Amino acid sequence: MNSLRKSVINISKTFSVACFILVLETCTVNVKPGFIDEDKQAAEKEIDKFHLQFSNGDFKTIYNNASASFQKAMDTSVLFAIMKNNHDQFGDFKVVVDKRLNVIIETPVQIRAVYISKFSKTDLTEMFIFIKDNDNIKLEFYKPYQGRSILPAQ
Repeated sequence: MNSLRKSVINISKTFSVACFILVLETCTVNVKPGFIDEDKQAAEKEIDKFHLQFSNGDFKTIYNNASASFQKAMDTSVLFAIMKNNHDQFGDFKVVVDKRLNVIIETPVQIRAVYISKFSKTDLTEMFIFIKDNDNIKLEFYKPYQGRSILPAQ
């Protein structure tokens, strides 16, 4: 009886370890070569769209294409007033001077970007955070700062 009990305990421990390993394996994020570059390129395209929409005063499209948490952050009338004020203060987007992008592998995947951008009235350092929702990249956070920051070497 004692050896049967030891066998059951060993099987139980082995099963527990196997289940733990299975849970770990299913919870990890698989990163294949090229996915990080694809995520960066997708974020760059979204930033290009953002700049065009911002310059055209199309704040509703920016809002509609953003993440749910971005949309819930404040009332649309307040958000649109802030964006219009920023547009009046900064002017239209002209050109990217420098940029850095980084992909953060977590759930959800984040793509963080810092852009040094020239607008018609001033230069800005822009901070973007995008989240990857399935295959879609959604704006999660945006913050402009007047002036140019010096970005670290790549």
